[in-house]
Amino acid sequence: QLEDAKPLFSIIRQFHEQEKLVAAICAGPYALAKAGLFKEISYTATIDYQKFDCFPVENFVYEEVMQHSNIITAQGHAFVPFGIAIASYFGVADEHNTDFYCGKGNVVMEKLLRENV
Repeated sequence: QLEDAKPLFSIIRQFHEQEKLVAAICAGPYALAKAGLFKEISYTATIDYQKFDCFPVENFVYEEVMQHSNIITAQGHAFVPFGIAIASYFGVADEHNTDFYCGKGNVVMEKLLRENV
C-alpha cells in the first residue's frame, strides 16, 4: 500500500534536501505529495489531486511538465517532455535530440535525404 510507504517518503525528502533530482510522472507525484514536497511549489500530475489531502490544491497547474529546482513533475501523456526535462536537468539535452524526440523530425536523416536527391 503506497499510502503507508513511510520509508519511501523519507527517502524522497532526503533526496530533495540533498538537492538530488526528484522526478515523477502521471500518478507518481502522489509519492512526492505524501513526502510534503508540494507545500510551497507548483506541480502537475495525472491524478484526481482533490481526492487526496496531501496535494495542496492551490499549487496544482495543468501543464505538461513543471520544474522547481530539483523537482520535476509531469502529466502522464507528456513522457517525452518529461524525459527531455530530466536530460536537460543533467545537461545532456541538445537541440538535435530535443527536436527529434518532440517530433520535429530527424535532422540527420533529412540532411542525408536532401544530399542524395
